[in-house]
Amino acid sequence: GGHGPAVLYGYRLALNGGADYIFQTDSDRQTVPEEFGPFWELRKEYEGIFGIRSKRQDGRGRAFVSRVLRGVVRSVFGVRVPDANVPFRLMTSRYVARILPLMPEDYELPNVILTALGAYYKEKQKFIPITFRKRQGGVNSVNCRKIFETGRKTLVDFRKIRADLK
Repeated sequence: GGHGPAVLYGYRLALNGGADYIFQTDSDRQTVPEEFGPFWELRKEYEGIFGIRSKRQDGRGRAFVSRVLRGVVRSVFGVRVPDANVPFRLMTSRYVARILPLMPEDYELPNVILTALGAYYKEKQKFIPITFRKRQGGVNSVNCRKIFETGRKTLVDFRKIRADLK
């Protein structure tokens, strides 16, 4: 269970169903559905279109984790992405199908790998600022111990995925 495996399930379902494009957002109402229009308008120009949470309203802790993640992605994969784990993205099925097999079946951070490896493989990406509100629903499951454990595991996973790319 968990967020990552649920997102992966959705991506696989979309690919198996023959979708041309895959849009992903979270269900906690932090993003604004009305901001989808510009993403859709750009769909034929880019393989992946991603939001940028430049003005986050979900707390300093999560913003700090995102900054650290950006540095780790740059260090391990050698790419710069402004917001690797943003939960507001539109990708072509070809893009997702190319990268999905490179991560474990139940991977916890599939969106980070989709963004990072898209940049690594020089896929055509676009990043657009989005609104990112305070959490409207669900439970905030982030705590310091969990962040540390996830961070350690993420670094190990990233290095393994990176090594497998060679």
